[in-house]
Amino acid sequence: GSRILEGRLLDGIIVVNRIPQRVAERVEELYPNCVWVDANVWRDERCLRRNEHDAGRTVAVELAKLGYRRFVILSCADYEAGTPVHFSFDARRRGISEVAQQRGIELCEVKTDMAN
Repeated sequence: GSRILEGRLLDGIIVVNRIPQRVAERVEELYPNCVWVDANVWRDERCLRRNEHDAGRTVAVELAKLGYRRFVILSCADYEAGTPVHFSFDARRRGISEVAQQRGIELCEVKTDMAN
């Protein structure tokens, strides 16, 4: 419903972070020159992301070097309910999980309500 978006006053648009799927579809429809930055949208072109998997691995390796034998991940994700999460969370979690498994480190995920 934005006048700027609907009026096509821009040559292109840069979207940063996660937005609802219906909004993403509308943005792409209105602006083919859309660039996605750290978003849940992934295309062969016009998408930029950090390597979150490597970030998770790096953190876990450094914690293991410091002698930690248990990792706890706080999560607001409810996969059974289909709660959408930013792609970075899943990628970091996979990286941490790989290191924990390789090194025999206990990994716990604690579900939390981030609103409280």
